[in-house]
Amino acid sequence: MSFSLGVLLIGQTPDVRYERFFRSCLPESAGLSLAGALDGLPVEEILAFDRKPGDDVLVTRVGADVSVAVPAHEIHSRMREKAQRLVEKGASAIAVACTGEFPFLEVPVPLLMPGRLLVNTVTALAGGCAKTVGVIVPLEEQIPMLSARWKNWGLQASFEAADPFGDRDLVAKAAMRLGRKGVSLIALDCMAYDATARQMASNASGCLALAARTWLGRAVMELFGKEA
Repeated sequence: MSFSLGVLLIGQTPDVRYERFFRSCLPESAGLSLAGALDGLPVEEILAFDRKPGDDVLVTRVGADVSVAVPAHEIHSRMREKAQRLVEKGASAIAVACTGEFPFLEVPVPLLMPGRLLVNTVTALAGGCAKTVGVIVPLEEQIPMLSARWKNWGLQASFEAADPFGDRDLVAKAAMRLGRKGVSLIALDCMAYDATARQMASNASGCLALAARTWLGRAVMELFGKEA
C-alpha cells in the first residue's frame, strides 16, 4: 500500500528546503504534498499584518525568501482550511512544520506536531535532572510566552534567542550563553533550526542538543517505514 505525507507550513509554498527535507525522510514509494497557511497572499499584505504589543508571533519565510514575524492569529485562521485540503489530496498523515500550539487542528489522519514531540522528549530526557533545560527560540519577544508554556509542561528552562535565518554564529553564541548557565540539555524550539544548527549548539555549549526539525524527521521516517 502506498502512503502520502501532507506537510502544513505556516509560511508559503513552494518551499524547496522543506520539500527536500521531508522527501529525504520518506521511502521512494510515498507521496508528498505541501500547503502553506499564507499561500496566495502577496508579501506586501503579509508585511502589513497588524501586530499589537503582546501578540503571539510566529517566524517564517515568504515570497523570495523574506523573513517575517507574523501575528499567530493571522496564520491560525488559515491553517484549518489548508489542513483539510491536504486530507482531500490523500494525505495519510500531516506534519505541521512549526513548533507552535494548534489545538484547533482536527483531521481524520495522524497529526505530527513537532512542538509536542520536542517537549515530550525533553521531559523524558530531563526526568530526575537537577540542572535546567536550555531552549533556543527565534525572537526575544517570544521568550515570555514560551517560557510560560514550558513551565506549564513542568520543565524548568532557561531561554536565549537566535534568529534562525540570520548569521549561523547567532545560534552558537546563544548556546554558549546557555552552557554558561549550567544547562544539561538544549532544545531548539523552531522548525527553522536544522541539523547544522543543532550540531553548532551542541559544540558551542558542550551539551547534548535536540532540534524539533530533525526530531520530526525521525518520527516521519518511523511512521512511513524509511530505513535510516
